[in-house]
Amino acid sequence: LTPCWYYMFIHMENHVNLNSRNIVSQLQSEIKHSAELLNPMKSSSTNLARFLSSTLDTTYISFSDIEGKAFSALTILIFLTPCWYYMFIHMENHVNLNSRNIVSQLQSEIKHSAELLNPMKSSSTNLARFLNSTLDTTYISFSDIERKVAPSLFQAFETVPYLAEISYVGTEGLFFSYYTDHDRALAMYSNLSSSWGASNKTYIQPVNRETGEVYGEVLDIISNPFLNASWIEEGIDESNGFASLGTKWDNDDVLLFLSSARITSKGVISMGFSAKAISDFVTRIDQQGVRSYLATKDGNVLVQGFQHTHFVDFYNDTVFFKSLNANDDLTSNDATLSCKDEAATSSLNIWDTKYLVKCYTMDIMGIESVYVLAFPQKGFASFDLNYKKEGLILFVATMVTAFIALFSFLCITCKAMRRDMHLCASLIEKSEATQRAEKKNKNKSNALASASHDVRASLAGITGLIDISYELVVPGSELETNLKQMSSCTHDLLGLLNSILDTSKIESGKMPLEEEEFNVFLLLEDVVDFYYPVAMKKGVDIVLDPCDGSVMRYSRVKGDRGKLKQVLSNLLSNAVKFTNEGHIAVRAWTKKPRLQNSTVTFREEPRFMDFIFDVDDTGKGIPKENYKSVFEDYVQVKETALGQGGTGLGLGIVQSLVCLMHGDIEIIEKDTGEKGTCFRFNVLLTCENETMIDGSTMDDIEYIGATPGFILIVIDSLAPQFVELYKIVSSFKREFCNTCKVVLLDKPFARNTNFNVIDQNDIVISKPFHGSRLFHTIKLLPEFGGECQLSSTKGEIQECGDSSGCKKPLSGKKFLVAEDSDLLRKLASVTLISLGATIEQCENGQQAVQLVREALSRNFSNPPYDYILMDCQMPVVDGLEATKEIRKMEKRYGVHIPIIALTACTEKMAVETGIDYHIVKPIKRELLLEAIKCIHANTS
Repeated sequence: LTPCWYYMFIHMENHVNLNSRNIVSQLQSEIKHSAELLNPMKSSSTNLARFLSSTLDTTYISFSDIEGKAFSALTILIFLTPCWYYMFIHMENHVNLNSRNIVSQLQSEIKHSAELLNPMKSSSTNLARFLNSTLDTTYISFSDIERKVAPSLFQAFETVPYLAEISYVGTEGLFFSYYTDHDRALAMYSNLSSSWGASNKTYIQPVNRETGEVYGEVLDIISNPFLNASWIEEGIDESNGFASLGTKWDNDDVLLFLSSARITSKGVISMGFSAKAISDFVTRIDQQGVRSYLATKDGNVLVQGFQHTHFVDFYNDTVFFKSLNANDDLTSNDATLSCKDEAATSSLNIWDTKYLVKCYTMDIMGIESVYVLAFPQKGFASFDLNYKKEGLILFVATMVTAFIALFSFLCITCKAMRRDMHLCASLIEKSEATQRAEKKNKNKSNALASASHDVRASLAGITGLIDISYELVVPGSELETNLKQMSSCTHDLLGLLNSILDTSKIESGKMPLEEEEFNVFLLLEDVVDFYYPVAMKKGVDIVLDPCDGSVMRYSRVKGDRGKLKQVLSNLLSNAVKFTNEGHIAVRAWTKKPRLQNSTVTFREEPRFMDFIFDVDDTGKGIPKENYKSVFEDYVQVKETALGQGGTGLGLGIVQSLVCLMHGDIEIIEKDTGEKGTCFRFNVLLTCENETMIDGSTMDDIEYIGATPGFILIVIDSLAPQFVELYKIVSSFKREFCNTCKVVLLDKPFARNTNFNVIDQNDIVISKPFHGSRLFHTIKLLPEFGGECQLSSTKGEIQECGDSSGCKKPLSGKKFLVAEDSDLLRKLASVTLISLGATIEQCENGQQAVQLVREALSRNFSNPPYDYILMDCQMPVVDGLEATKEIRKMEKRYGVHIPIIALTACTEKMAVETGIDYHIVKPIKRELLLEAIKCIHANTS
């Protein structure tokens, strides 16, 4: 452990630095306080202005040179032990020298601070000299004192620093004095002459510190504070002033440094300076264990720095102490300190604490004093010789420990390096394998996604051939049955292929969102209506619940209609498949989106709305432990999927599509005892306008006349004994005449109502009775708008259902078919010819462009073709590029040829290239006629 080797130097360095800092701190304190003693002198010229003291910048004696040498020795002593020993000797001498210098400087500063107080001693002499020039030398009356002496005393009292009291004392018994009592200025005086030493009446009054005049109540006392004051006679006898140690007039416990000077031969000026200021100065260095002791040579103790000690005497430059016990009683233990040699240091043991003591004399305002300064020997900045021995032992131990630690470290490091190299090699190998697998999987997904056109084209060809063969077989024959089974298998195979291709496109990132404007509530109603007949065959009812109606209020939206319909169809198809009894509820509502609920971060817009859908069934249900796994690809729940078939791709695709539309899907846990499964998902759609659903364009309500009414009766045509029930309703309606309206609910796709039996004014509506059908029925009531004008579906059925007049709806129309597949081109030709159209064929987009160019050049005023069927994916030039070229040529001739795109993809192609409509291969009669109808509607 290498740090142990460094411990010796760190310990020595910290110890020496600590002691040096402590002593230097004391030195700084002394220098600062010396400067503070000078600042009050400055305040005299500004008449009572006191300023805060400023500190002097002092040079800090740091231990950085020793630290640097000690740190350098850490490397040297590993190789050369004598250098290590030399370092200790050098450090010892250096530390001791610095310590002596610091103590000497501290001693010098203390002496200098005492010398700064000496000029105050001359203040009384200077004031007496000034007053001598203004007073009569033979006789001084009390009026002279009030007029001439008192103002000068007050000015000195307010301006001279540390002055506690100032007095004039005359030999005739007259005196006047200013002094402080708890920050108050008071005046004490006697205005009657008397023989010296006799008692006289004395007066005390407060003093106005602005003017120096006395005011207020006069307190008189029969006492002379100057009785037995020996310093008065001494002051009169001394022509150059006299210094002594005394007490305040009003408090014998407060010591004062008294400076006295004679005025003529009849009086004395006395200035008393507080000894506490000196005490505060001395005690400031009693820090970090340093002790100080200050006393006058005649035995008056000013600062008692040593606890449990008693100052006995000062004789022949020697201080005598006695120790005190716990009860502060004197013991027989004596201690003596010599003050003759100020550079000498003595040792003193006080209560088991050893001190290094220095004693020296000083003059404080003319009073000879003795000062004792003591440092704890343990904390003094001296070098401990035991460090040499301890350091050598520690050095040897450190070397051994360092060798063992180094050897252990090398062993552990080598072992760790071998393990890390093995792990790195394994990680690199697995990373490369993962990259190869990801690349292979990506290539597979791309290949599968790219193969959609060819695979769908083949299936479309098979489907088209089966549809053509239907017209050539004998009805009811075994061949017709086989064709139906083949058509069913082809349909299932196409559905399976769609699921696989959708999964592949999602994985490869080729499934974009195709946004368009649509009515989300009508889309929801269409999906429910589509699966309603299938559910009715199983005895299961499908209920559309718009909840709070918000989905109808915000029905006009913009988004991917196809993918939303695919999600709803998949969930509703599963619900119908796995529900044998009960009902299926489809709920929808909207709310403002919350960012944290979306799996995809999107730009927040005020038009975004969160559409929530529930598909709730009463079927077999999904176990709770399979709630998450059912959304994985190729995963099925055995308990519910038994005998139902499927690949397990449906819910995985649903989850991917929902996430693509910035939503989430989950399974809502039902209450205990409830059967079935509830899927809930949300998608983000852009709301165009806040609208209500308009049912005026719905084509699934039949009118057989309508008149205003106030009573609305709804009857299910499948109800038992419907004929008897209807007779009762008819008789009831005859009584109310036009105030009653009857609505009959009929089976979807298979009429159960006998129109010859019912009244022509009754309304027949196909089930399910919800959504727009329910909305239009309610609008029959006068309070909701009265009579509705609805188009007759029956007329539409006659128009489109009568095949006698619609066998050749495309007679006289000319088509250009651009298809690279011979089979699909043949199927398209057969379908168009059967509808009465004439055709012209080509194999790629380049040939289609060439045919259109030649035809326009021959007859540029009229379009050469009524319609063009264009495959999107062809060799040489694809359908999209060919469409762009044709549109450019049309602009030069001022014509427009409708182009219908043929694609094998399930999603709609973009129409930015100029394509008018889109149908899915193979071509079916109904889809083609619907496309032509839409093109004409858009043109008109």
